[in-house]
Amino acid sequence: MLGVLPPKSLCCKTVVKKSGLSLEGFLREHFLPGSPVILTDCMAHWPARAKWNDMDYLIRVAGDRTVPVEVGKNYLYPEWKQELITFSQFLERIRGNDFSSGAPTYLAQHSLFDQINELREDIRMPDYCCAGGGELRSLNAWFGPAGTVHDPHHNVFAQVVGKKYVRL
Repeated sequence: MLGVLPPKSLCCKTVVKKSGLSLEGFLREHFLPGSPVILTDCMAHWPARAKWNDMDYLIRVAGDRTVPVEVGKNYLYPEWKQELITFSQFLERIRGNDFSSGAPTYLAQHSLFDQINELREDIRMPDYCCAGGGELRSLNAWFGPAGTVHDPHHNVFAQVVGKKYVRL
């Protein structure tokens, strides 16, 4: 695992926050040296910032669509399982923190934006995703309650609604 981490990723005691960082500055100061950064205000123009706080909007554009969800804290727990439910059913579970199944439900590892184009139109691809010259490998949305999902991949993370604890 240590071999895949950027060289300076484990030596940072604090992660700096920057607003209005140019792509050139991002490349020079963070991407190339492998130094983490929190980019503030770079999603303020995304329609998702307002629309995804509105459950009625999410139900209207995606409610009847069937999505694969994961049930359980993570796949290492024996109670963990996958289910196919409608997006409306999923939203109902996370809205009320419904753990009637015995564990939290979350949506992950699914190409939601390929399935529901209206949600894809609510976000904008940050220029930072083009850093390094490679093609975008995947564009994923992760929905769920607090305390779920660990993502070990090197990526650009954008939190649209709620908050997330990130340990580097």
